Amino acid sequence: MKLLKRLLYFIVILVVLLFIISFFLPSKVHVERSLQMNGVKPASVYAQINDLKSYDKWMPWNKKDPNMKKTWGEKTSGTGASYSWESKDKNVGNGSLTITESVPDKLVRTDLNFMENGTGKGGWELAEKDGGTNVKWFMDSEAGGGFLNKAISKYVFLFMDKMVGPDFEEGLASLQKAAQATPALPNMPEPKMEVEEKNSPSRDLLYIKTSADNFEEIGKRLGSAYSEIGSFAKSLGLKTTGAPMAFYSGPIYPMQIEAAVPVNKLPPATQGNVNVKQIQESNAIIIHFWGPYELIPKAYDKIKDWMKAHNKELNGAPYEVYIGDPVVEKDPYKVQTDIYQPIK
Repeated sequence: MKLLKRLLYFIVILVVLLFIISFFLPSKVHVERSLQMNGVKPASVYAQINDLKSYDKWMPWNKKDPNMKKTWGEKTSGTGASYSWESKDKNVGNGSLTITESVPDKLVRTDLNFMENGTGKGGWELAEKDGGTNVKWFMDSEAGGGFLNKAISKYVFLFMDKMVGPDFEEGLASLQKAAQATPALPNMPEPKMEVEEKNSPSRDLLYIKTSADNFEEIGKRLGSAYSEIGSFAKSLGLKTTGAPMAFYSGPIYPMQIEAAVPVNKLPPATQGNVNVKQIQESNAIIIHFWGPYELIPKAYDKIKDWMKAHNKELNGAPYEVYIGDPVVEKDPYKVQTDIYQPIK
C-alpha cells in the first residue's frame, strides 16, 4: 500500500513538474524545408501550389490517404480558395486549408486548421535561381486552447521539426516532379480542336524507346529517333504509310516515349535501337488539334470530358500522330496533331 501511495505521489509530482516546465517552453514552432528545383520555372511550381485540385499529385498527406473525403470551397485556386478534408488515417486526421495570399510565381500563403490538433499558418516562397526555382515550404503554429492543451502542444512542438520535416521533404520532391510533368501553360490563344469518333486501322510500326527529362527535350528526342528509324527503313526498302507517331508513358519525368513510324510491312529482323510492334484495329476517339504543342494537355482534357459525357471505356493507351511539321510550318496554329484514344 505504501508503495502504491509513493508511486501515486511520484506521478502527481512529475505531472506538476512537467506542467511548470511547460511555462518555460516556446509557445511557437517554425518548420521549414527548401529544395532547389533545377530546370523548373517558377510559373510551373506556382501552378501546382496555387491550384488546390493539383494537391493530390504531390501533397504527402493526400497521398497517405487517397480515400480521404474532400469538400471544396467556392474557389479552388488563388486567394480565397479553400478545401476541407476528413480522414480515418490518424496520420492525416481532419482539417481545412485556405489560401490567404497568392502572388504569381512568387508566393502562396495559407491558413491551416487541424481541428482538435490546433491551427497554423504556412505556405511556399519561390525564387528563381541558377536556371531553376528555389522553393521554401514553411509552417508556423502557436500553442492554443486551455492551460492543459497549451502545455501538451508545447511538448509536441519540441518534436515537430522531426515529425513534419520529412513530410515536407517528401512533398517538395513530389512537387518538383509534378511541376516538371505539367509545365505552366503560356498565355496563348486557345487551340482549335475537333472531335471525331471513328475506326482506327491496324498499323505495323517501327519504334525506338527513348525518354525526356523535361518538356524542352521531347522534340529533340523524337527528332533523333525518327532519323534513326528513317535510315533503318530506307536500308531495307521499307515504305512509310503514315505520319510519325509517339506513345507516352506516365506524366512524371523522366517521361518514357516510344517514337514510332508506320511502315508497309515489318522487317524479319531489326538493328540498333529499332524495335517492331503492331497496333490492332479498334474504335477510337480522335482529337484533331491545331496549336502550339505546349497546349496539347487541353486535348487530353477534352478526351476525358468526351469519355465521361459519352460513358465510354478506354481500350488501350493513347498515341499522337504528327500530321503537321512545325519545322516547315512556322505558324503553330496551322500545325495539326491528332490524338487517338482507343475505346471499347
